[in-house]
Amino acid sequence: MVTEKIGRTLLVATAVALGCSAMVSLAIHYLRPIQEAYAQLERNRTVLAAAGELPEELSDRQVVTGYLELDIRLVDMARGIFVDAAAVGKIHTYDHWALEEGSPLLLRPEGEPAPHQPTLASRYVPVYLVWKGQTLHRLVLPVHGKGMWSTIYAYLALQGDLSTIAAMHVYRHGETPGIGDRIEDQRWLSTWAGKRVYDDAGRSRFTLTKDASDSPYSVDLITGASVTSEALGNIVRFWMGPQGYGPLLQALREKKETI
Repeated sequence: MVTEKIGRTLLVATAVALGCSAMVSLAIHYLRPIQEAYAQLERNRTVLAAAGELPEELSDRQVVTGYLELDIRLVDMARGIFVDAAAVGKIHTYDHWALEEGSPLLLRPEGEPAPHQPTLASRYVPVYLVWKGQTLHRLVLPVHGKGMWSTIYAYLALQGDLSTIAAMHVYRHGETPGIGDRIEDQRWLSTWAGKRVYDDAGRSRFTLTKDASDSPYSVDLITGASVTSEALGNIVRFWMGPQGYGPLLQALREKKETI
């Protein structure tokens, strides 16, 4: 009698477990497209903000429309040049960061990566051009790398001179709430605007320091979150250097590459 009760209990427990597992799997299957759509919408909103095309709160439809109107170019990171967007299919939905997170390395810097330095899994990276008439107004560049606890994803916008920062917007990270997540603070990020990445000789000079008040190339570290904020500075230095966008930007400034 006791054995029969135990058997029934195990049978019921197994049936409930399998049923719950099936419901969770179905929920994940059907909700994933919705989650991906919201993630893409948030990315579009961040790109528009970096592009200076988000002056006020926009509806989701307006965000999508604004994003589709951007001039998106594809960079071949192996050669430092623009290439035909057909290399990745639909450029507006192409997500090179997804390749970073899940694919074998296709391209990586020479030698071992330095602390906080990213490796390049995706050869092709989308960048965003903002025009005022026939003049390049901003160039928005996706950047990413290791923070203190997570990978930080952000968008750095350069002014038309391709040397001066127009804006910095953090898109996604997993840093410590209340400490490392202060890199999202728009008051701090606004201090990046107007700082120069390169000097007149084309040398990369950008840094984060404890007191950046007198330097056109420096931004203040965040007190209490210096490791994470310095990591963001390291990320920018890497991507502005010879293993990132440096060769492309130099070619554009010297008119060796056209847009």
